[in-house]
Amino acid sequence: MSIEKLLREVNKIKNNEPVDVNTFEELTFKTGMFGEKRSRYTFNNGLTLSVAGGDGFYGDGIVDFEIAILDSFNELMSLNIFSDEFGNVSGWQTKEDITKWIQSIKKYSVE
Repeated sequence: MSIEKLLREVNKIKNNEPVDVNTFEELTFKTGMFGEKRSRYTFNNGLTLSVAGGDGFYGDGIVDFEIAILDSFNELMSLNIFSDEFGNVSGWQTKEDITKWIQSIKKYSVE
């Protein structure tokens, strides 16, 4: 395991985040100052899934959410790498949809 991966794992433990996420239900959400729900999870391959919902987002934060994927430099990635969607943000994603995104991101090999 590289030092970078080890540090990510240590930070997850310090921040009380799950070490390995496989489904939407395993994500840790925080409530923002405007009542929105937010979660960010960095996978072992260095990619980060951002999930948000509530006023001002493409999802209500209860039934559906918006997602974005960031690379190891915290830059937005094009979603068409993982699906047939274009752009950097995908809205109105159900919990089941987000679980599928999680599985796709986990399988992605960063070279």
